[in-house]
Amino acid sequence: MSERAPARSGFTLVELLVVIAIIGVLIALLLPAVQQAREAARRMQCTNNLKQLALGTHNYHDTLGVFPSGWIRQTVGGPNYQNNNFWGWGALLLPYIEQNNIADRIDFGWEWVNNSSLGNPNAGLSTTPINAYVCPSDITGPLNGKENNNGTSNYIGSYGNKGLNTSSFVTNAHQGIFTRDSHVGLRDITDGTSNTILFGERTGKTVGSSDFKAGLWVGPRSNESGSYTCIGRGPDSATNYTNGINSTNTWGLAHSLHPGGANFALCDGSVRFYAETINLVVYQYLIQRDDGQVIPSE
Repeated sequence: MSERAPARSGFTLVELLVVIAIIGVLIALLLPAVQQAREAARRMQCTNNLKQLALGTHNYHDTLGVFPSGWIRQTVGGPNYQNNNFWGWGALLLPYIEQNNIADRIDFGWEWVNNSSLGNPNAGLSTTPINAYVCPSDITGPLNGKENNNGTSNYIGSYGNKGLNTSSFVTNAHQGIFTRDSHVGLRDITDGTSNTILFGERTGKTVGSSDFKAGLWVGPRSNESGSYTCIGRGPDSATNYTNGINSTNTWGLAHSLHPGGANFALCDGSVRFYAETINLVVYQYLIQRDDGQVIPSE
């Protein structure tokens, strides 16, 4: 009587392929959810960064009675005047956002130009990355490769509704918070602090035909609009304001890599996410601090 061969257990090739296909489908379903969760965490960190900057700005105001200037500069032809590298609000704010280790090394009597051969004691400081100024969603990183690898700032101050290339750089003339040598205080924000943008975002990534060129925490480079440390560039007339959040056919405006919009800190210290579909007239009203316009309720 012949013995029967024992039955062998295992998967057939067809069964194995089915299992692999199921695993592939599950991964395809789960991957977007994982990516969304990661972006949600990055956006929350970005929100926290802006809250920290807004709080630091208010601490600055409590101490000095005004918000920091958008940028300041040495007297042309002065003893330490070098290459027109202006100190920006990001440098002025350092002691108020727990960055004293860098702030204590700055000599504001000199410009920030990164050149030790000129005898500048500030040489090297501008290449220091500061996490509080970097949006984690911006894949270009903490050093601005388009600006000689100086420390990036993805956060930009509200300049107002005037174009940055205007010939008029009169103090406080641009209806925003941060202009050259500005001294804007809470008393000047007559539209209300909850209706006025303080900071916005800008990515360093090239999108479409636009090179957004994120700013530098230390300040503008080479000229007053050089690294675009402020938002609000555009026509003076609200009815002609054609480029909004995340626009890809212009530069000098707010832009982020957060899907659908960008984070903004308001002058009351709150942070809001404004959609890229925001009404452009309303957006311009938010950029101005004293236009007297009524902001529609959300």
